[in-house]
Amino acid sequence: MSQDSDEGFYLSAPEDVALRMNPPPSADGRETVCALVICCDNARTIRDTLESVKWCDEVLVVVDPRSADGTAGIVREYTSRVFENVFTSDGVQRNFAIPRASCEWVFVVDSDEIITPELRDDVLKRLRDSGGHDSGHDSGGHDAFYVRRIAFFLGKPIRYCGWGRENQLRLFRRDKGRYDHRRIHAGVQVRGSVGQIDSFMLHNTIRDLGGYLNRFNDFTSWTASDMRDKGRRTRLTDVLARPAFRFIKMYFLKLGFLEGMRGLLLCGFAAFNVFTKYAKLWEIEHCKERKRSEQ
Repeated sequence: MSQDSDEGFYLSAPEDVALRMNPPPSADGRETVCALVICCDNARTIRDTLESVKWCDEVLVVVDPRSADGTAGIVREYTSRVFENVFTSDGVQRNFAIPRASCEWVFVVDSDEIITPELRDDVLKRLRDSGGHDSGHDSGGHDAFYVRRIAFFLGKPIRYCGWGRENQLRLFRRDKGRYDHRRIHAGVQVRGSVGQIDSFMLHNTIRDLGGYLNRFNDFTSWTASDMRDKGRRTRLTDVLARPAFRFIKMYFLKLGFLEGMRGLLLCGFAAFNVFTKYAKLWEIEHCKERKRSEQ
């Protein structure tokens, strides 16, 4: 999301400039772009991601040093701009990376996403149109762009369930955007105008159920912690009604049944995700209250 106020907005400190290399010049005089990727144990998907961003002027990757599946070795085949930083939250990790980018623009790409040739061409066109000015009124008057995303589930694109064509704010001027500090699905805050690019990136979010379930525990724990930080508390209706409503909304109202068995599985897991995150939020509250009573 974009945000015009300064609250929660983190511009790079002066010492961050020393972390940057000299900005690589573009061949056609356009403004330059850095692909920014964070990863940990993504060996199965990271190569496809990095292949799809080789056209960028710079590729910068932040690897969690606890990664143990060879991800770091694959990353170093593609770029020398590799940093290690222990993952504490999605937003903190991205904000660690952004000031280290050397280009005028940052293109944030997840480690299981692929940039299509059409999206590549549209991004380069926006950068050529920018003309290399610093007025904040370049690129059609915008400082950031949403791009569309097609999500895949078990190897096939999902058109229904509410997953159809998501909008993601991923391309922005390096010094105009920073992320909030949520542990998962952090939102970028942009100081300036935001435009739209209609081409798609591809999101291989769930390739197999084993991989999904391996991440499920961490993701639901991080979401529960984020809700606690916002002061949320678990009510009975959160555990009883919200999961059922999520399934009904995705499977019936968002036409998930048209996806066949994949739609049923996706909507079922989404409902279970809601149930689990509120159960974990209740556990956090319960343990806190028990510890207070024991003191």
